[in-house]
Amino acid sequence: VDLGEGRSKEAVATRGIGQVFVEFLLKVYREVKRRGRTMQFWGDIIMEHPDLVALLPRDAIALEWGYEADAPFDKHGARYAAAGIPFYVCPGTSSWNSVAGRTENALENMRNAARNGLRHGAVGYLLTDWGDNGHWQPHAVSLA
Repeated sequence: VDLGEGRSKEAVATRGIGQVFVEFLLKVYREVKRRGRTMQFWGDIIMEHPDLVALLPRDAIALEWGYEADAPFDKHGARYAAAGIPFYVCPGTSSWNSVAGRTENALENMRNAARNGLRHGAVGYLLTDWGDNGHWQPHAVSLA
């Protein structure tokens, strides 16, 4: 279900998408902690509402994704670092929805993530590869 649609539509209309997302994250966080685990979450919605970063638990890990060469790893990494939120940088292979991939974009995206992850103290680096629309890309392209 998409955030702001279906069951969350009224809540989003009343409290806003960022607030509803944080409330959901905190529910998940409590369950994860109860089980003695560490929560990770995709950080895109939080970065659209940077005022809500302060509400995040300091032991949950943000997964900061960006798939273009100029993804804002610097800007977003600085926000997480300033708030004391641990984060991974998560670039992509840029192979999805293609036959041969977008190698130059992927390489610069990975360099950007590494450079800015180091600059802002990222605790991890997660290279992503998506199979959108049927995973058309050959596996060799994803691995290249």
